Amino acid sequence: MTIYRKTFLFIAFMALMISGVVVAASLEYDVVEDTYDDTTQIRTMTEQAPLANEAGWLIRTSLYTPHHIVMDVTLIPAKKTKAGLFTPVSLSTFDAVPDPMSARSSVKLKYDVIEDTYDDTTQIRTMTEQAEVLGLGLLIRTTLYSPHSITMDVTFTPAKIK
Repeated sequence: MTIYRKTFLFIAFMALMISGVVVAASLEYDVVEDTYDDTTQIRTMTEQAPLANEAGWLIRTSLYTPHHIVMDVTLIPAKKTKAGLFTPVSLSTFDAVPDPMSARSSVKLKYDVIEDTYDDTTQIRTMTEQAEVLGLGLLIRTTLYSPHSITMDVTFTPAKIK
């Protein structure tokens, strides 16, 4: 995420807080996706948290590798549901606290891969996935992998889903 986008998101969030749309309160995130890939050693975790005044939901996606951590937060303006946009992952599905190094994973947020390319010359892999959000639109997650870095961006696109 570029410094310009981070600055814009911070200014937008502060404007919402000042206007009274968002009341500063502690966020309580529920895990809605927690996966680990043994081959790439990449763990992806997505969480959701409701904003005060039913202003919407924050979706926080974190991607962990042995050498990098990247994170993205996306706002979904949705007053439609109090139960959450996605069903939280329950720890009861595991014998104990999930081990991020195990092959097990829990996914309540279902992403479908819509693009997956690899360039042999640059050794860069780009993957784009989409997940439906209660008929409100799509979450689009794009991840770029290279031998020395990794970046990720998650965007909400409002759309009528049939």
